[in-house]
Amino acid sequence: MQLLKFFRLGRKSRKRFFQVVLVVFLSLNALSYVGAYALTHFSSPGHFGLGLPRPTSSKLPSDVGFEYVTQRIPINRSEWLETWFIPAQRPVSTGTALLFPGNGGSKAKQLLAPAEVFHRLGYDTLLIDFRGVGGSSGNTTTLGVREAKDVALALSYAQRSNLQRPFVLYGVPMGSAAILKAVAHEKVNPDAVILELSFARLLDAVRSRLRAIRIPTFPMAEMLVFWGSI
Repeated sequence: MQLLKFFRLGRKSRKRFFQVVLVVFLSLNALSYVGAYALTHFSSPGHFGLGLPRPTSSKLPSDVGFEYVTQRIPINRSEWLETWFIPAQRPVSTGTALLFPGNGGSKAKQLLAPAEVFHRLGYDTLLIDFRGVGGSSGNTTTLGVREAKDVALALSYAQRSNLQRPFVLYGVPMGSAAILKAVAHEKVNPDAVILELSFARLLDAVRSRLRAIRIPTFPMAEMLVFWGSI
């Protein structure tokens, strides 16, 4: 019945209707593209740009009393992961804990507190910045997709460096998701994993964020994930 009423509208009315639908569709896609770009890119301090502020290493392990060594894990000729290695306090290490931050975080911002716990338990700790944050190269994030390869690189580096086993992978939200993806798709085989607040699906995580700021989840969540993947 509604369809019949629509076709009974005048030609100008139907044309106006389609114009409004087109404008709404294009506007939603434009907003989604800008939102997805901002979620997956970081802007450097002091530089204007669309994206989240780039997480930096404003706090050092020495600020909380740890001796440490800054190391770089090469990805290729122009990319690297920056790490902090904090040796165990005990004469013989209990093992090695590799720590990975969440989205918008860095080793300085999110990993020093859990590193203290592992340090007290006698573990060597390796704190890793994903690409795009802290001291690592780049300015983008893929919210756990590419970061799974960073997890695999870090564990391979620890194994090649003859660090003490067992190897424990620890992550907070996005870091946890990257660890799970690395185990599933990168054939990573650590001795243990500790995961905090991992999301099962990226779409669910985006919906949760939108609900928190009272934005309707449909169709914005699907469009953000679509443009983010692009």
